[in-house]
Amino acid sequence: MKARERHVSVVEHSRYNLAGSSHDELVLINLVEEKYECKFVSRIGSDIKISIRGTEENYKIIKCYEFNSNRKMMSVSVIRLSDNKLINYAKGADSVVTKLLNNRNYLEKNVIEELETYNATGYRTLCFASRFLTKEQAGVNVFQKDVEKDYDLLGVTGIEDLL
Repeated sequence: MKARERHVSVVEHSRYNLAGSSHDELVLINLVEEKYECKFVSRIGSDIKISIRGTEENYKIIKCYEFNSNRKMMSVSVIRLSDNKLINYAKGADSVVTKLLNNRNYLEKNVIEELETYNATGYRTLCFASRFLTKEQAGVNVFQKDVEKDYDLLGVTGIEDLL
């Protein structure tokens, strides 16, 4: 059996170094911290701590549906420990995630135009979405297709591909 190779990028930050499998993710983490006062604090195993405008929030990862080139997306189901809300967050290609939104017809005209502009410019586009889950939907034996649907769009990015 052949071992799976995993590329890890490191982004230097003034206070700490972050390491991850996607350079884009690390750049976005830095951008969100600088622009919106939201920052990644720590991850130990399945426990994640973030700070939003100085208030810390804790999450526990329940399930991760990994990215692959066929799916062109990934998602992670978490429990927000402050209120025990179950949430699935997704990120992926706009061509995939927009088809999984709870109301695709509602996509605002400016979002569609922005995605078209990013694509025409040659940028790699990503959509970010989330949805709340019931206890049953967050269970161990739940099919991926039953979780990754009915999303609310959180935002889109266009990132220049320097490769």
